[in-house]
Amino acid sequence: IHQGTAEVVSLTAGTFEHQTQAATGATTGNWFVMFFAPWCGHCKRLKPTWSETAQALAEQEDASYTTLATVDCTVEKSVCERFAVRSYPTLLFFHQGKMAKYEKKRSKESLLEFVNGGFSELMGSEQATDVPKEVSSFEKFMNTMRQDFYDMVKYRKTFLAFLVVASISFGIFLGWCLENIQGARYQTPTPVALRKVSVPADAASVGKKDASAADHKKNE
Repeated sequence: IHQGTAEVVSLTAGTFEHQTQAATGATTGNWFVMFFAPWCGHCKRLKPTWSETAQALAEQEDASYTTLATVDCTVEKSVCERFAVRSYPTLLFFHQGKMAKYEKKRSKESLLEFVNGGFSELMGSEQATDVPKEVSSFEKFMNTMRQDFYDMVKYRKTFLAFLVVASISFGIFLGWCLENIQGARYQTPTPVALRKVSVPADAASVGKKDASAADHKKNE
């Protein structure tokens, strides 16, 4: 059986089951795990106490056979999803294939009392449940696809509203463009026959003289 260490163990998706054997609890003893987020104020305040508790367990005469650990839920999302972590910090105690949520005081004294036998009452109650099995790669993929589908359904109304507004705006713009193009193409030009033609003064005088000469000859 594994005895607790003075150092808090940082667990990842790749090491969690290998180190804790949480689903079986066969060889590594008890594990007390804090699931946290770096931005969580309560988590920041608890971390020093968590480390002090681990140190105290390692120094006490009677072995506790409990290891304190942490999981960063902003990085190890699959681990936190496996244990349905919804708030921070969440403290879960793992013992012989069972798990339960610790919800009492978070002082070093209270944590030590719990680890040194106080957990028996909690683990014997209805609050203790079987540790869920590690999710396979295929199940992770399917869960991701399922979540993406739910998100798409959830936000479909907003997306459809955007499409409607975008379509109307595009239709108005397209109509304006076509109207201007057709107006430029079919604009009626001024007929050549109706255009004002300027006649030089000399040409007009010559024309008048020719007309007078023709009239004079006719009268003769």
